[in-house]
Amino acid sequence: MNIKDMERMISLTDDKFISEMFSDKAKIKRSRPTLKIAVCAAAMAAVVIGIFAAVNIPRSENAPEIIFCPAITVTEQTAAAVTEHQKNEEKTENVTEISETSDWQKVIESTEYTEEEAEKYFPNKDEDEIHISLPVDPESYRSYDLTDEYVKQILPFYISDQETASGYVKFDLESDLSVGQFSVGDKKRSLNLYVDSSGRCYSHFHLENYISAERYGVTVYGFDFAENIEENIPPSLIAFWVSDGVGYSILFQNYNYADALKVIDSLILNGASLDNIDLDQAESIFENKKISLLEANNVNYFAGHVPQAVSIESQYGTLNLSNDCMIYLHRQYDKDGVLTEQNMDLGYYFAEYMTDDYRGFNIYYDTDHSGVEVEDHAVVLPEDISLEFIENNSENISGIETHDFVIDYGDFIIGVCGACDSESLWELLKDIL
Repeated sequence: MNIKDMERMISLTDDKFISEMFSDKAKIKRSRPTLKIAVCAAAMAAVVIGIFAAVNIPRSENAPEIIFCPAITVTEQTAAAVTEHQKNEEKTENVTEISETSDWQKVIESTEYTEEEAEKYFPNKDEDEIHISLPVDPESYRSYDLTDEYVKQILPFYISDQETASGYVKFDLESDLSVGQFSVGDKKRSLNLYVDSSGRCYSHFHLENYISAERYGVTVYGFDFAENIEENIPPSLIAFWVSDGVGYSILFQNYNYADALKVIDSLILNGASLDNIDLDQAESIFENKKISLLEANNVNYFAGHVPQAVSIESQYGTLNLSNDCMIYLHRQYDKDGVLTEQNMDLGYYFAEYMTDDYRGFNIYYDTDHSGVEVEDHAVVLPEDISLEFIENNSENISGIETHDFVIDYGDFIIGVCGACDSESLWELLKDIL
């Protein structure tokens, strides 16, 4: 694994978890089949964790072709409330009745974990030959941010009182696949756990190049990376495996071999099921959708204020809209399904980049004013913007005009940031004011 790959994997820990750890402190379809690990006939604790692979990833032979998951129909201003997803009493019992007498827990408690034996499950150590990158999020998904206490309740391995936990579950709006991530840790160590219901957990990962080990009938690919002091990367262990059609990937930081293997065993023996997750435990709902320019111009609040230009002729060259004329609409809902925030981001880029720093500019839309500070941006009302304002609030860096200002509409803002000559920018903005 090269340094950039490792840094990316470590950076995937969600911001909420990092801040807590280092501070003082979908259309509804039939219920999808429960995903079970068949090693033990024990009651299953509910864990839903996932990450969606939008790249070419080897598919497990026993991965199901179609996996159904619940989803919510979202209207323009409100999403169906999480409370509509009532608990299934029979499934909830599977969560609450997990105890020390569970078969899989007996196996772990009776297993002697030594550092020497556990090390055998992390055999790949050649950093120069290992290149791993994790799958990326789908282009359209809905994500449920679960409460931290609920995450602690449903994860099937030991979590100390000193450790914090966070997690979310995702549903791909396009293909009915389930996705998500969980993080656990304290100031000394942490882990990031990903489970992909499609059985795909490898990205640019050629299994034939690496050593594997069998653990309770499951093939585990383990990796051990030494601490890199210069790059500020802690000692890391990584493991990938596919079990009963479910793909798992887990990143351990500052874990010893024995403790890491205990977590792996808990996951292999216990399994996971989306059906048992109680969506009433969600703190908030996030939705990310890739939409066309035409659709963007009909989004509530932003309607009529979105440029329909696919390209802009600037004196520095032609600026082209990225993502093939598609943009991302991000929405956030509270626990009752009421829309609390939405934003969009249009990126225009030069066909031939002038420098690495000035590739074009962004037009972003946001209903949350918390990120707008007068000292960071020039703020102007729609009726006051003009070519003169744009010219007076631009900077000339190496002969290139750059802009960074906000148009305040009250209910929402339009931000402009990047490189473009003032005249071309003014012609574009006149059509959306």
